[in-house]
Amino acid sequence: MPLTLTRRNVLKFVGGSIAGMMVTPLPWKLLDDVAIWTQNGPWIPKVPRGPITTAFSTCALCSAGCGIQARCVNTIPYALSGIRNHPANNGTLCPSGVAGHHLAYHPLRLKSPVQLFRREETIEVQPVSSEEILGKISAAVAISRNAGEGTLALLDQRPGRSVSLFYRNQLAMHGRGVYLVSPTDPILITQCLDEMVGTSFGPVGYNLERVRTVLSFSAPVLDGWGTPVQTSKMLAHRGSSGQKGARVIQIDSRYSRSAQLADQWIPIKPNTEAALAFGLAHVLLREGLYDKALIQSRALDFQTKGKHSYFDLVGRFTPDHTAECTGVSRDVIVATARALAAQGPSLVIGDGDSGGGPLGREAEMAVWGINILLGALGSNGAIVHHRAVPAPKEFSANGLSPVQGVSDIPDHSIGVLLIDASEQGDPLPWSLLERKLIPDQSLVVAFSPTLTGLAQHTHYIIPTPAHLEALTDVPTMLSSATGTFSVSSPLLRRPEGTMDAREIMGKIFEVEGTLEELLKQRTSAIFESRRGRVFKASTGSSVQLTELGSSDELWAELTAGGMWMDDPVRSKPLPEFHFMGRSPAAYERMLDAGEGISSSNEPDAPRKITVLPYGRRAEVGGAQLSPLMTKLYQESGLHRSSKVAVLNPATAKEFNVANGGRGTLVTERGTQEVTIRVDGAVMPGVAEIAVSPEPVGQAGTEIVQEQDILELIVPDQAPTWRAFRATLQKA
Repeated sequence: MPLTLTRRNVLKFVGGSIAGMMVTPLPWKLLDDVAIWTQNGPWIPKVPRGPITTAFSTCALCSAGCGIQARCVNTIPYALSGIRNHPANNGTLCPSGVAGHHLAYHPLRLKSPVQLFRREETIEVQPVSSEEILGKISAAVAISRNAGEGTLALLDQRPGRSVSLFYRNQLAMHGRGVYLVSPTDPILITQCLDEMVGTSFGPVGYNLERVRTVLSFSAPVLDGWGTPVQTSKMLAHRGSSGQKGARVIQIDSRYSRSAQLADQWIPIKPNTEAALAFGLAHVLLREGLYDKALIQSRALDFQTKGKHSYFDLVGRFTPDHTAECTGVSRDVIVATARALAAQGPSLVIGDGDSGGGPLGREAEMAVWGINILLGALGSNGAIVHHRAVPAPKEFSANGLSPVQGVSDIPDHSIGVLLIDASEQGDPLPWSLLERKLIPDQSLVVAFSPTLTGLAQHTHYIIPTPAHLEALTDVPTMLSSATGTFSVSSPLLRRPEGTMDAREIMGKIFEVEGTLEELLKQRTSAIFESRRGRVFKASTGSSVQLTELGSSDELWAELTAGGMWMDDPVRSKPLPEFHFMGRSPAAYERMLDAGEGISSSNEPDAPRKITVLPYGRRAEVGGAQLSPLMTKLYQESGLHRSSKVAVLNPATAKEFNVANGGRGTLVTERGTQEVTIRVDGAVMPGVAEIAVSPEPVGQAGTEIVQEQDILELIVPDQAPTWRAFRATLQKA
């Protein structure tokens, strides 16, 4: 009988075949084989096998110094968490810290020295020997010393470490050496106080345990500013009727995360912080809400006959005038000043935003002025003096090059620039540094584990160990009421071909020694002080330093996730001081900072917009962010990238751009394409743009790096880059 193929028969045949195959072992065997093949191919990373162990260290990505507990397989860490009861983090870690062991595998990781050649949007990388680079540096250093042609400068992006003392010592002996720090570094904030006092007042910190009211000038006080322990205490009971934490008032041009979490947000026009500080001081003086005994006995420029005085200066900033300058209502200005006096102890914090840059010297001095009026450095007790962490005797203050900000040195004066690119997550626009170099003659070399940040603008890079690959120490952070010291010990194997910064500088200056020896010397100096207490990670408890038998025992505790904390001291009285500093042009300089206010009032043709950069600590630079975390910016959109400009609806209408549309920002430095987002929380006339890690592409020896928003900054126009002007065009 002939077979008749019908649709029904075909379906019955196929269905029966599939059903039959499913009950046989054939398809399951094939799937098993495929699984085995795909899991054992040469392209698959091999998971290490071995015992599961626990190791302890300290996170050195920022100055918080959080304790790390690492779970390891065959000594290789696979998960990081905090150490319970640790004074800095009490068992918690920020996202960057949790992913800290990823940084050794950064896509732009360098494991051998390279020379850089820039061609528009690409960087070509060519291998070169470390001996060749060190030879060029040594020759240029010799010319600087002997012929006086150009300054030798070292930019330390993480000052306060033991290797920082070594840098300063060697630069002082060089004769023409200059030690530089980024304008965002907290050490420059304390230098403003030293300028007012006329001498080194010594390290100071914030006694947050005592404070009842915190007034923040754009500092991210509730968003990773201090240690996790400090932040959690400030956030405790936030918004509840029985609030026990300090009341936080956030002054900010953006509706930042700290502004959202604060008890009160005071919006302010960009670059008018100094004017508002003077306005608050005006109310305190007018209503007698200040420490009269201290001011009358110690302030040398409070009231002076025949000369401009601080009293004259703040007298100009009446509530009405300050309101006109800053956009803050006179009632809010008066109420805020009264609250600081009535709800004390009060603390006023400057510092600025990690991505948005510093407030500027004059604004920081204006902030110190409010703290002095409120007695925060005296009877108030909100700001305390503490001792410096003991150091080896050869690093005495007389043998160290002074700390200077980048803006403190003359333009076109640097012949050799060495950059320690151990970034803390605060960016520095290259344009501010570039103008300090001798054009077409300077040599710029970075010590960096990755080709990111400032290292992309150098001539050569000597690779250094990545995070958790080598020893380093974590200095005291500004918010600490006492001196602290901890050591980050390696959890990962250091690649061959890398050198730590102490080793590099030792070869340049022909000085023997290692970083481990330097850290042990400092540990010995701390032990010999016989003061303070030591947190032991192994037990989660603290003991007095005197209970340890030797400096070797202290070293063992520090390298195992421990921390040394100095004893509190009775703060020394504030000596005689000048509110405006001791410069002959102090009055004019401070007045310009207040009256020279917002650049948004400048007549421009065509109409310009004020760009407000901002960023989160430890996330604004690609060197400190795990490649996995970049998904927060590039895919999920949970964090905005530098390619997104957020405008107020009225501003978007004025510039004829729409939500989701495209625009182009233009300055003398270049252009940047952005996507427009509209948000009613943004201040009119400004564009908020995040300073964020951008996607990086590599093809062979060429690196393609997309331009960061800070590359558009014109130094003469915005030396502190908190708010710079740009033309916005519809794309």
